[in-house]
Amino acid sequence: MEKSEKELTEVNDKFAKKLKKIFTGLTLKKIQKRIPNRKKVRFKLFDRGYQRESVALIPDNVDPKDLL
Repeated sequence: MEKSEKELTEVNDKFAKKLKKIFTGLTLKKIQKRIPNRKKVRFKLFDRGYQRESVALIPDNVDPKDLL
């Protein structure tokens, strides 16, 4: 393994250990506190000005006329 790969592996391992420690300690109440109030969340509407026909992606080895 190259030195840079070894360094990346060590960094990833340390990060994985940190994440495991953080997520292991989570309780349902802590998770619920992190979820935003859905009444305060606003979504943007999709732009309906650009519409196109749907395209069926059927592989060459499939007969589209055969229902099975």
